[in-house]
Amino acid sequence: MKIHLGIDNIYAMKRWPEPDEWGRQITERWNLKYVQFCFDLLDPRSSEEARTCMCDKVKEASKKYGFEIHSSFIGLGAYTYNLLLHPFPEFRKDALKWCELASVTAAGLGAQGVGGPVAAASMKDYTTPGKRQFLMDALVEGMQTFAHYAAAQNLKFVLWEPTRICR
Repeated sequence: MKIHLGIDNIYAMKRWPEPDEWGRQITERWNLKYVQFCFDLLDPRSSEEARTCMCDKVKEASKKYGFEIHSSFIGLGAYTYNLLLHPFPEFRKDALKWCELASVTAAGLGAQGVGGPVAAASMKDYTTPGKRQFLMDALVEGMQTFAHYAAAQNLKFVLWEPTRICR
């Protein structure tokens, strides 16, 4: 079995936001080819102009240094939100928009997949059996919608990281 070693470029957040910088480090310093792009370096909710600019710069650096964007990951910024398990339906709907834009951005970067820990229930919801089941059903529906968005962008997979916190 062939295994590919790669790196999530979250380490570059704030210090090396330039694709040319982290691309050089990843390939020359660590001799790696596969990169999981962290959305802390490009918020999917950024303007189309900003997203296009960064995607183009990533593609340029990829050609220059020979790395490949394998997938895109949620990052610390969006990780702090409840997203698909928010207690309020308006926020769950907004999370679906984030998933759609994340899919578009991942495709723009040339990634094969997108995702991360996109759902966290509140303690109140987690400990209320009826609400907990409702939200688990909503999570499945939300992930199916996320997968639909990803498929529309010709991505091959959606990642979901169920964090270890019980809720």
